[in-house]
Amino acid sequence: MPHRKLLTPVRTSGLRRLSERNPASSVGLAALDIDHHLVQVALGILENEINFETRGETLENSIRFLIDYTDQHFTREESLMRGIGYPDLDGHKSSHDIMRAWMDASLPEIGSVRNPHYDDDVVAYLYDWWDTHAGKEDKGYADFIKERLSEAQRIAARLPPIDVPAYLTACAPFEIR
Repeated sequence: MPHRKLLTPVRTSGLRRLSERNPASSVGLAALDIDHHLVQVALGILENEINFETRGETLENSIRFLIDYTDQHFTREESLMRGIGYPDLDGHKSSHDIMRAWMDASLPEIGSVRNPHYDDDVVAYLYDWWDTHAGKEDKGYADFIKERLSEAQRIAARLPPIDVPAYLTACAPFEIR
């Protein structure tokens, strides 16, 4: 277990957000819908980690996982859009690239003492960005997918799986496949 002693919340107020799985944000392909859901799970884990005084390797791993997983998801999504000939791929990829850069710049700062509300603000922004992106921007290609569903399903079946990083599998009490 990563935490060997009882953890105490840093504060009793602050960010309290539970993001429910929203069927309205589905793109119609299980592989990408699961990716979206797992990003929400990773955000929840990150939120949990920042709410404890004891920080360190687990927080760093949560941050690295969220960055890595997001990047791999974006790559998978862009491959699908390219494969089905989505006309606004460049615009969608631009949105992804902005988020990639923002995460690379912002997430490593979590856990520092810069500002007492910085961590909460970063996680709140990520929740809001993902809700908007999956619920609105991804809906553009979701509608496009519906017109080419069988082709999109074939492409999605060939997408490379997301790699589970060694730093997570090394401490897992179970086998991850």
